[in-house]
Amino acid sequence: MPKLPWFLSKEKNDRSNFWKSRSSGYDSSNYWLKDSIFDKRQSHFFDEPETLEKESKYDHFQLAQYQRAISNFVRIMTGRNDIAVHYNSNGKNYTDGKTITLSPNIKEKEFDTAVGLALHEASHILHSDFGMLKSIMDNSRTIYGYEVAERKKLFWNLIEDIFIDATTYRDAPGYRGYYAALYQKYFGDNKIEEGLHSQDYAVPTWDNYLFHLINIRNPQRNLQALPGLEKMFGMIDLPNITRLNKDMGQRLNLASALYDECEKYIDAVSEMMQQMSKDAQQSVGGGQGEGDGSGDINYDQLNEMLERVDNEMSDETGEASEGQGNKFVDYNGVNIQEEVKGTNYVNIDKLSDKAKKSLEKMFNQQKDFVCGIPRKSRLNKVDQQKVDAYASVDIEKKVVGANSTFSKKGLPLYVIKPIHEEKKLVNLTWFQR
Repeated sequence: MPKLPWFLSKEKNDRSNFWKSRSSGYDSSNYWLKDSIFDKRQSHFFDEPETLEKESKYDHFQLAQYQRAISNFVRIMTGRNDIAVHYNSNGKNYTDGKTITLSPNIKEKEFDTAVGLALHEASHILHSDFGMLKSIMDNSRTIYGYEVAERKKLFWNLIEDIFIDATTYRDAPGYRGYYAALYQKYFGDNKIEEGLHSQDYAVPTWDNYLFHLINIRNPQRNLQALPGLEKMFGMIDLPNITRLNKDMGQRLNLASALYDECEKYIDAVSEMMQQMSKDAQQSVGGGQGEGDGSGDINYDQLNEMLERVDNEMSDETGEASEGQGNKFVDYNGVNIQEEVKGTNYVNIDKLSDKAKKSLEKMFNQQKDFVCGIPRKSRLNKVDQQKVDAYASVDIEKKVVGANSTFSKKGLPLYVIKPIHEEKKLVNLTWFQR
């Protein structure tokens, strides 16, 4: 039986080199496109002659070549001709179920990543029910409010992403290189592994649970960092995630169950700490004070509280039905002594301020990826029209007349190959510099 890829493996240290041995370059794409957009002998990636004036910060011809190439990848992978690929006008990478919209901020060295993003969105078109998700989100905003609904959506998107990526990896092995580049870009930095084993992400908060769940596919995941993570990992069951292929409702139910588990532990620890804070203030101030009620937690404070739990529990000598220590045991259905204290709060390092700031930036990029907004650049309407014009015909760009009396640097020449009847109406004025 072939070795499972990293995100389908049960083993923590199963490093199948899925992403670690890969770069986010264009190795995979170059195998198919070496005679076209990546051929250095006829490349359009060279710097433009200095004498030529650019109309915008984008190279419309280059973007058109990217658009055509990525469209071909999507068409081959999905087996469909009706999925259009365009650049965005609102700064997002996403799909509406019919069209794939990409950021125009594509670099040659990250072309495979761009292909991986397009294939990821194409997989959503094949497997995700956008109407169901929209209906559920509308109801959630009405019932829970915007903030909670958006947080729930993150969980839904995460499970859906894990499912569609595993399905595509299984069904389309020829595209695994693009997924390797994609995941190396957003999930492969060593700083992420440092965060998985740091104090800064070892306190039960929504962001910390999301950080560990988003990176649950990392072979260096730390299931002891937070209470309940190991149970959640079992609920996801990565090696069998493609079992949820009957309908999207299965994935949404799993995501909702994970959300409820996180909420249970977060509320339990917050409730425990507020109660302890109240008791401490009453002890010092003669019964005055109810705590700040903020529920904010830090690592040192949590460790101190958990030590108090240990002390209270060790003082119990009999059946603790009325004892002081007993009220620290069960909060919100969670046995604090067993489940919270059992997590990995011992002998783990704290990130430096610089490392923490860098990791927070990466984490925000990961959340944007799950939400479908990894890039922020966009094309205006005029730029998009020019790109579409170039992409609508079979055209090649060359520089001619260099080192001549006409021009030292040369001038761009666009060679348009035979135009068929249906393409005669293309506005060729867009090709003029």
